[in-house]
Amino acid sequence: AGGGGYALPQAPAPVQAEETMEDWKLKLRSIAGLIELVNTAPGLTPQEQVAIVNFIQGNKANPFPDYQDERKFTVREERQGAFVVSIVCSVNYKDGKWKVSKNKSSA
Repeated sequence: AGGGGYALPQAPAPVQAEETMEDWKLKLRSIAGLIELVNTAPGLTPQEQVAIVNFIQGNKANPFPDYQDERKFTVREERQGAFVVSIVCSVNYKDGKWKVSKNKSSA
């Protein structure tokens, strides 16, 4: 049955540096970058990720009928001194518009 051979050594998994607000700003310059941020957002549920991506790509049907027509989703947060800086994606199912904004609040 098998065996006897030598296993190739496994390369260590690459260490991924934590992204910063500057990295996020660069990604926000394109729809693909925004979608990547949404799909990797630690605070969003898979359903929320799909809803945002679908909306950005043109599907304006509200998958959250129990909520208001306008929803705000925090895509990223970073603590900067005494403040928390957030990237928020807002979608409005009533008028079909979306926007991304940066918010700063006290920590």
